[in-house]
Amino acid sequence: MRQDDYADIMDRQRPRHEGDAFSRRHPPMPLSDRARIFMPFRALQGSEEAAHAREVTGTPERDLTAERKEEISAVLSALRDRWEAGRAERKRGEAKGIPVRAVWFEPAPDLPGTDGKMGFYRELKGDLTGFDMDARLLELAGVRISFERLAELEIPEA
Repeated sequence: MRQDDYADIMDRQRPRHEGDAFSRRHPPMPLSDRARIFMPFRALQGSEEAAHAREVTGTPERDLTAERKEEISAVLSALRDRWEAGRAERKRGEAKGIPVRAVWFEPAPDLPGTDGKMGFYRELKGDLTGFDMDARLLELAGVRISFERLAELEIPEA
């Protein structure tokens, strides 16, 4: 393609359709809709998520007070008792889930510049699906949580 192929139209103004039949059939598209039509064709798919991931800093794990540790220990004991009491029902597939709300610290060793000491607090409400006193783990809605990482634990009243 040579540069002079379009020489006759290069300096022309953009066509204007004000009040004619074309403008009545094709009104101007709002800018918000105009931008939306190009969304599926973003050149760097996932770049927004990657940029956000670099901004994440995490938080250090908080030390629990003795009172909080005792509260969590009491709830763990109650959960262990209820878990053991429902063993036969679980084997028959008749057990109702034990509703639990847990908040725990999840370390994020891959956060840059944190030396593996930063992480995030997660919260989950769901049925207890596993309890292992020997491994000191509870499983809540399929998520395994270490007793040592618990910050809050409660059995909500139904």
